[in-house]
Amino acid sequence: MYLMMSMDTIIPPGEKVVDADIACHYKMYPMHLFAYRVHTHRLGQVVSGYRVRDGQWTLIGRQSPQLPQAFYPVENPVEVKYGDTLAARCVFTGEGRASKTRIGSTSSDEMCNFYIMYYIEAKHAVSFMTCTQNVNPEMFRSIPQEANIPIPVKSDMTMMAHGHHEEARRGQLSSVAQQPKREDEEVLDQMPKN
Repeated sequence: MYLMMSMDTIIPPGEKVVDADIACHYKMYPMHLFAYRVHTHRLGQVVSGYRVRDGQWTLIGRQSPQLPQAFYPVENPVEVKYGDTLAARCVFTGEGRASKTRIGSTSSDEMCNFYIMYYIEAKHAVSFMTCTQNVNPEMFRSIPQEANIPIPVKSDMTMMAHGHHEEARRGQLSSVAQQPKREDEEVLDQMPKN
């Protein structure tokens, strides 16, 4: 797994568009990408990931973080080799917020994550790599326009993706999350009947 994540983005209250850009130089053996996943909390509009080689941006994947979280297949084969740059952008909105929002682990914070699943020749395999910086902020001036366009999501899909956070915030438990009390559990008889 290759994880790209922003560590220092701040989303000002009321700000319509805030970009979180991540980029790292790739300095290992060739890796072949086959799936990706995006993740933000409620303020995320769209997350896009790219391989950049010789100034050419090749899409790895682009998705709304408001859809249910899943790994999606890379539509066109992408190989990343030594000297390439991996780049990702998360687009946020601060509209509706009364205070600034920081990157963090709680549901009132935000996250900007782009996960990549890949394979590498076995003798060079590394199971987990991360990118948490932006080695070249200027390069994002030429990011494809699609990275800045939110993907529309139906409200019922948003509830599927975030409904459990909302109920937990209100102090309610989802029926899926409710666990029976120990004294109420039914122990199933595993012995065969004669």
